Amino acid sequence: MYKLLLLTYILFTFNFYAQKIDITVSQEEYREERTLKIYADSSYLFSKKLLPFQSIPEIKKLNNNNIVIIYALEGVVEFYTSAGTLITKNKFYSTPINNEQKLLFEKSNNSIAFFVSENQKNRVYILNNNGDKIDSLNIEDGIASGLAYLNDRSLIAASIYNWEKNSIKPFTFIIDLNIKRINSFPLRFEKGLFSDNGKYFLGYTNKTSFLFNTIENKLLWEKETESDKIYIGAKLINGNAFFIVAKNPKLDNGKWLYPGFEVQKTKLSDKTNLIYKYNLPAKNISLNVTNKQLELNLDGKKEKLIDLE
Repeated sequence: MYKLLLLTYILFTFNFYAQKIDITVSQEEYREERTLKIYADSSYLFSKKLLPFQSIPEIKKLNNNNIVIIYALEGVVEFYTSAGTLITKNKFYSTPINNEQKLLFEKSNNSIAFFVSENQKNRVYILNNNGDKIDSLNIEDGIASGLAYLNDRSLIAASIYNWEKNSIKPFTFIIDLNIKRINSFPLRFEKGLFSDNGKYFLGYTNKTSFLFNTIENKLLWEKETESDKIYIGAKLINGNAFFIVAKNPKLDNGKWLYPGFEVQKTKLSDKTNLIYKYNLPAKNISLNVTNKQLELNLDGKKEKLIDLE
């Protein structure tokens, strides 16, 4: 497992608010100490050591220019200044690394949410951009599945599931942190998005999707893809869901290759329209919103799809 995680001389790229964070690792031998170098928009920031067997982390640059380094496998989160000075370190797991642990995280403006699951005991923590804990709450026991966070509206969505005999029992919890109100319903997501005003929540796995009205506590629709297709991305704009629906992929030199894909729009009314179709192989596909336009990024090329109201 470690050998798969600790590939080296690979460039890892994370895009947050148009700032690109890159990291390189000095060598591939995970049983020895390595050097992690961190760059922002190709400018070198600082380096740090990776201990033997330590996993390669994910990294985000925060709104106050601090850097958060997240070792999800070990349950460790470190906050640094952009010059590389350690501010705080949080260790969320109480037991050695095992298959019953999971750490999910989502950033939203001036704070970041962490969904910590250990032995199917679950808790959500809210940390500010200096790594200080500002809130936390327990989530029902189960296997952690997904997390979404909207700081402006103090909303969190967390998803779990449990095995019961030969079936899966899923749950999604919509939590208002201001009043600690929790709405729940028996669906599961792995990735999720709140609308800007917090009224709608879109959740999806690679095969299923749903839209939930958080104000009326009402499920508006749920869908499932065709057997030969999967969801690989989505945007939620004014209550309209835009999905990238791809044909089942295959691995090509370590990356997923999609034989073709569509961009679909599902309205509040549950009506779905096809707005784009691509029948050639592609690897890197995503949707962005730029200047009130929905834009498709396809293997490094950008294409305008539709104007947004």
